[in-house]
Amino acid sequence: LGILVFLIPYTILVIFYGIDFVIRSFNLNEVSSALTGLSHRWIIKFFIPFGMFLLLLAGLSILIKKVLYIINYFINNKELNNALLKISPELKVNTKEKD
Repeated sequence: LGILVFLIPYTILVIFYGIDFVIRSFNLNEVSSALTGLSHRWIIKFFIPFGMFLLLLAGLSILIKKVLYIINYFINNKELNNALLKISPELKVNTKEKD
């Protein structure tokens, strides 16, 4: 729930406004005010939206794993359980043995 409500919207907003931040810095040819500073500050600013994009991918990965765990908990599929255990051992679902 936290991934859907907080992580995904926050990362999308930072990516959206961060790209504008990088483009503006690139168009202005922004440089550091220090004498020995960076000549291209847009390269550093690029890592803000890029890092948020990687965080978004990681959050989506965790969300998919947790949704599959919840689905497997209710349908109790042994093949899906074995696949989930290969991905993440902590996602073990107690399977009920049928007679």
